[in-house]
Amino acid sequence: MIIHPHDPLEEAIDSTVVVEADALACAVRRATPRSGPHGSVTLQVEDSVLRVRGSDPRPGAAEESVRVTTGGGHVTKTFQAGYLADALTAFRGRQVELRIQDGLRTTVVTAPPGEDGVELMYLVVPLRTPA
Repeated sequence: MIIHPHDPLEEAIDSTVVVEADALACAVRRATPRSGPHGSVTLQVEDSVLRVRGSDPRPGAAEESVRVTTGGGHVTKTFQAGYLADALTAFRGRQVELRIQDGLRTTVVTAPPGEDGVELMYLVVPLRTPA
């Protein structure tokens, strides 16, 4: 899926986050042991900070903060930790942009072309969270 400048999907973006893929991947890995029975981590976008949380009633909770550049609103999304980690592995050593959409729509992870000229895009679906 390619997002063009006038694509209607672009209008559904609630927040954008620019971050080093390796830094975010490390935060996800550190939060994963506390990711609960469903293996989920929550990303909370704030001003210049992305909080990565894993929480499980038995072993406790973990929270990591990663410095980021943000655009748009403050949002909170929950993802299956393994899927998010897999997505970030493809972007090792690169800066990525997360385009976080409303509701259960996919989060788009992209990076500019690398030295090899390859432009990557990965879609990660958030988990449905209890109301």
